[in-house]
Amino acid sequence: MRRETFEKPLREVPAGAFFMLMRSYAKVVVGVPVEKAFYYALPEEMTGEVIPGVRVVVPFSGRKLTGYVVGLSREKPDVSLREIAEIVDSSPIFDGEMLKLTRWVSDYYCCPWGEALHAAFPPGVRMKKKKSFSPEELSSPPAESLSSSVTLLHHANRGGGKIEFYLQAIKQALKQGRQALVLFPEVSHFQNILNLLRFQFREKIAILHGRLLPWERYHEWLRMRSGAARVVIGTRSAVFAPLVNLGLIIVDEESNPLYKEKRTPAYHAREVALERARLWKVPLILGAQAPSLESYFQAERGKYKLMVLSPAGEKKELPEIEIADLRREFSSRRVRWALSLELRQEIEACLRRGEQTVLFISRRGAGTQKLIDEVGRLFPNARLGKAGTAYEEGTRAQRHKGTKYEETISLFRRGKIDILIGTQAVLKELGGERLSLVGIISADTILNIGNFRAAEKMFQLLTQVSNSLLGKQNGKVIIQTYNPAHYSILNVGDYPQFYREEVEFRRQLNYPPFTSLINIMIKDEEAFRRLIAILEANRDEGVEILPSKAGMRGQQIIIKGENLAGMRRVIRGELSSSRWNKAGVKVDVDPVEQ
Repeated sequence: MRRETFEKPLREVPAGAFFMLMRSYAKVVVGVPVEKAFYYALPEEMTGEVIPGVRVVVPFSGRKLTGYVVGLSREKPDVSLREIAEIVDSSPIFDGEMLKLTRWVSDYYCCPWGEALHAAFPPGVRMKKKKSFSPEELSSPPAESLSSSVTLLHHANRGGGKIEFYLQAIKQALKQGRQALVLFPEVSHFQNILNLLRFQFREKIAILHGRLLPWERYHEWLRMRSGAARVVIGTRSAVFAPLVNLGLIIVDEESNPLYKEKRTPAYHAREVALERARLWKVPLILGAQAPSLESYFQAERGKYKLMVLSPAGEKKELPEIEIADLRREFSSRRVRWALSLELRQEIEACLRRGEQTVLFISRRGAGTQKLIDEVGRLFPNARLGKAGTAYEEGTRAQRHKGTKYEETISLFRRGKIDILIGTQAVLKELGGERLSLVGIISADTILNIGNFRAAEKMFQLLTQVSNSLLGKQNGKVIIQTYNPAHYSILNVGDYPQFYREEVEFRRQLNYPPFTSLINIMIKDEEAFRRLIAILEANRDEGVEILPSKAGMRGQQIIIKGENLAGMRRVIRGELSSSRWNKAGVKVDVDPVEQ
């Protein structure tokens, strides 16, 4: 294996640390589901080269694995040790702060440290390709800026100048000689600010997300690490970006569930950003049109600073919101249409005015095609489109084969589609001069999902839809529901009132933010019973353990309590045993979905 060489280490070894470099035993973690670290002896020729943060190749269970050095020791452990086979890096790929951050991820999200380090090291960077960049020195910031570790919750009421606020904060960080990290839930969300930043800062911008090719990730990672990139924009995994002089973190739309990783470690990028801001002592901005209940709760308690901004200039009015009561609608006629009378009439009016309509369905499935067929029968002259496929222009709603999602959206934006049907992905594309109507086909499929966050999801959806139609002369949102009096629907545009009602609901049921949750999925039934017994035997006072069936996914254990630190330690310690390797155990701390 060829050793990768980086032109500039993340952090120079401090003076006086020579004795550390002479230690003979390395503490190594590997990227496998094993909790503990392993000690390895250093061959004489490696003395002084193996330091914390570098990767090494080590013998492990009859094979050779790449591991991460997380510590050194002068004292020989009381076990037989094997030697490190090879050093991969000539300088650390993780500095001390990043080792602390990944250790926190490991502890909090109940996963092996090696897997947390693996998640923080992008796949493209694992290429065995040597590439160098001239490092750009960053000026030292004023001492007082290093201690400005404030968390600001930016509630962008009705759009509220969010991008402008971000740009001002980024410019301030750059003036201090620092770097800025900006996270967005999806690639499509940051195109607007990316264009603005590229216009102002040109080559000083770096991006990091899952759509990049491996060599592109490698290129951007090195630019961040060398200091050549001053502003990093990315999605969830960019929270681990190797910035040498971090001065600001921004998490846009912090309530978006896409910030939650589904694979191990199942971290939430917002929570990792909070911990990183604390460790690096830098300010953190959490932005949202409809903040998460947890973040607003922290702001109400004074732990975060709350800033509510409305759009500058003339105040834009919310669109008209009309509720179609499906109870009354379906009791008055025998044939049940997916579209209520109010929605059908409004679509007809839009078509006469030459305006566009978006029909939102909460999930894909057989119901999608049924809705498309119904809309085609009701409006035979309309040009229809579905997220992922499109329909040809003409008098008949005929399918246009092979048209991809991006092409469908392009057709809609160019006015070639009159009625667009889609799921959550379509909502971020809302906009354009001709769009004037959004129909929520069934709000109840969201409200009845069996998740305590259902009302919050509904409110966030309606807020996003309403903001997309701000200031439209004929803008209207029609919500079809069997529950027209639900507070998540009635309080659209009034987040404080929604928060008051929702937080009281959470208080009564003892759900977050008043408690924390851990969700454990396990496939093997015998292992499930064994784990239940272990958790019950070590259960802290005030902690509930709720076992249940999870259908095809196996068995489920929900742990609920105000402080679950003790239970996390039990889970980490128990699951480090190899006897659980084949049980199919998946741990999700602070689950977004249940």
